[in-house]
Amino acid sequence: MAHRITLIITKELIDIHPKIPHFYDNEFLVIPFDDDGLEASKIEELSKTNNTFEAIFNTFLDYFWEDDSMGESNEINDFEMLLLVEFIERIQLRSFLIYHYSEAHPTGEFINAIHFKNRIVMKNAYVAFEKTKIDINNYRSYDACKKNYVVSKKF
Repeated sequence: MAHRITLIITKELIDIHPKIPHFYDNEFLVIPFDDDGLEASKIEELSKTNNTFEAIFNTFLDYFWEDDSMGESNEINDFEMLLLVEFIERIQLRSFLIYHYSEAHPTGEFINAIHFKNRIVMKNAYVAFEKTKIDINNYRSYDACKKNYVVSKKF
């Protein structure tokens, strides 16, 4: 089975709902997100012309939602119904990486990386990811991460 995973990576100490799959890896909070790469790719594209998360957020919502609505739920425990930018906004991250890796892309391996510090787009997101020393091979897919998280949390 090919890898296809989107990760939100941060060192911020946040309260995260126990239903949201998350792990700690090399002192980073890692939150897998169910994205086929479309959202991460669009965020990376927007980061080239927008230098703040807020600008990307607003442009992203205009692109995906013509009526500017915030997803299909107001509850964070319904996080799987949210767009990636909506999820990040709701958990109020300030400094983080979005990293998407796919082996299942039609052109072969495909990677997106976007780095924010204090909600400002930073250069060299790929270098920032490498500095985390997170092994992407530990995260194959959202469903595998979710299953491992539920098993490890023993609900």
